[in-house]
Formats: sequence, structure tokens, C-alpha cells
Amino acid sequence: MNNLFFERNGILFMRVTPVKSLFHSTMVHDVITKGGQFVVNMETGELTIYREKSQKEYFYYYYRNDGSARKLSSDLDVARVQLADEFTNKFTAGTFTIQEKIANVNLNDYTARTIVTVVAKKNWKVFLGQVEKAYKLMKR
Repeated sequence: MNNLFFERNGILFMRVTPVKSLFHSTMVHDVITKGGQFVVNMETGELTIYREKSQKEYFYYYYRNDGSARKLSSDLDVARVQLADEFTNKFTAGTFTIQEKIANVNLNDYTARTIVTVVAKKNWKVFLGQVEKAYKLMKR
């Protein structure tokens, strides 16, 4: 089977690669370097950008006010236990962040950008509610 073609929601698409001269366009360059693909809808002939949800990878951290950090599970139930442990160990202030991994096409490493920040105050329930809301947004 030719990997140029794939089907999503009953629609056949074809992957296409822009010619080198189009890489001078910021939009074309950004799509390719951030893991997107140009595809043609074979029913309509329309060119569009396709990104798989699975391409996004997130990191969850709790940064304590003393500067140390704890990587949290991507599973909300496990992260709740990890955060509860932080609060029972007297770390009642800190920052929860979700960072999105951004692939770097030219290198074999990556960068990450922070997309969610929740500052922990002394109110555990409010903080946990905000963290739960952030986790649910990432799962959409």
C-alpha cells in the first residue's frame, strides 16, 4: 500500500511535499518544522494542513518555591496523588506547568513551551481544581 494516501473519517487524502522554493514562506516552513503535513482532499481537491493529535507530547511538572521540580504523571489520577504528597510534605506553594514538546526537525532534540501555569497558594482545593481543568483541556 502506498503511504502517500491515507483515510480519515471516510475521506481519502494524499500527502504532498512542497517544492524547496516554497520553504521561503514562513507559513510553509512553520507547518513542516512543527510536524504538520500538507494533504489534498481527494474528493474536493482542496489543499489543507493535517496534524495528528498523537504528535503532541506534553510534560507535567510541579515546581516548588525552593527551585526544585517534580515531574508528574500524564495520568490525572496519579498526578493528584503526587500533588497531594507535595502538599502533605509542607510544599504548600509552587507552580504547576504543562509544557508542550516541540520537535526540532534539524536536530535530534526538542524544545518545550509552557502552555499552562497554575500557581499554588495555600488553598489546596482551588489549586487542585485548576490543575484538573488544565489536564482535561490537554486531553481534548
